Parts: sequence; C-alpha cells; structure tokens
Amino acid sequence: MKAKGIKQLAMIAVLGAFAVGAVADTPAKTVAGIVAEINHFPSDGQQATLNEIANDSSASDAMRTIAQAVHDLQHSASDADKERLQAIANDQSATAAERALAEVVAGINHTASDEAKQRLAAIE
Repeated sequence: MKAKGIKQLAMIAVLGAFAVGAVADTPAKTVAGIVAEINHFPSDGQQATLNEIANDSSASDAMRTIAQAVHDLQHSASDADKERLQAIANDQSATAAERALAEVVAGINHTASDEAKQRLAAIE
C-alpha cells in the first residue's frame, strides 16, 4: 500500500513539473510551437490557445497580431495579415522573436519549412 502511495506522489510530481514548464513558456515560444506543428491550419485546441494570446492585454501588440494571424491561417496567411506581419518583421522596436515569428508566419504555405522550423525552435 505504501509503495502505491509513493508511486502516485511521484506521478503527481512529474505531471506538476510538466504543467509548470508549460505555464512558464512565453507567448512567443507558445506561438512558435504551434506554428511548427501547423498542417494547413491550427487545430481547435491551438486556436483556443492563440485566442488567449490574441486577447491577452499583457501581450505586446505585435504578439497579439501574430497570434491572431496564426489563428486565422488557412494554408497561408491572408494578404492583409501578410502586410501586418511584414510591418512587424521590419519593426526594429519589435523583439527578435516577434520579428522572426512574423517572417515565418508570413511565409507559411501549408506548413512551416524545415528552415522555418529551425528558426521557430530557437525562439524563447
């Protein structure tokens, strides 16, 4: 009985460690992970996460714009979203992560390329 309790506590600790890691991700890292996995468009779960970021008043305007563009992605970004993303990519006041994400999202055609996935993996 005692061993079973120890196993349960160990499982709770492991799950808690994963949950803390997920919460600690920055919006940029979260969006980068979603973009790296996209196949034509985001899943329902990914869209919910992107909605949270797009509506988070503590996120930067650039990050909210990027999250909304990824949320609305259907095989590729719309022309209007590409314009907004290109403006972020060219904005030196945006963070390096925001500029990289904007460039990658603007260039997606169904999925992120291998080069884009490498750029996304480097985002913190």
